[in-house]
Amino acid sequence: MIGIIDYGLGNYKAFENVLNDASKKFTYVKEEDDLSKINCAILPGVGSFDNAIKKFREQSYFTTLNNLVISSKLPILGVCVGMQIMTYSSDEGFETGLKWIEGSVKKFNNVTVPHLGWNKINIINKNEIIFKNLSNNSEFYFLHSYFVDVEDQYVKATTKYEKNFCSIFQKNHIYGVQFHPEKSHDNGKEIILNFCDKYA
Repeated sequence: MIGIIDYGLGNYKAFENVLNDASKKFTYVKEEDDLSKINCAILPGVGSFDNAIKKFREQSYFTTLNNLVISSKLPILGVCVGMQIMTYSSDEGFETGLKWIEGSVKKFNNVTVPHLGWNKINIINKNEIIFKNLSNNSEFYFLHSYFVDVEDQYVKATTKYEKNFCSIFQKNHIYGVQFHPEKSHDNGKEIILNFCDKYA
């Protein structure tokens, strides 16, 4: 069972539509008891880093979910700000991140922000299961002014805007995508379903 983490920030209906169209079983995680039903999770996100991490930590299920990810290795896919809050900190604010992956969030300089619209990804290792049925230079929909800076070993795809930045990372069971797969048509559906097929 797939869990969509509901903490008030995210394009929940779009994820629901993707999973329904693929006949995938899912539930919304709104209470601690919901966590017992799932074996992988999607962490959506829109808006600012500080607002997202504060709202996430306010949820009744937060401590249990955090322990499941850290200790029980619950597979989780972070999207946009959901990806960013998995790191240690952000130039966007003052809150501490989840520290699930070594890295921080940086602001684009010398380019127009937000980075908005369709852009390509450069796949570093095509053998990663999340890239099944996708080709290099596949396009996805972006909307962000900040990017994640993580250790090279975790970077699975990059995108160029001002410079090459990490658009997909993976640390064992923890995944993050900077773009919005739920708004990226067929390519985005592949990312979501590849993750779910591996872990759900």
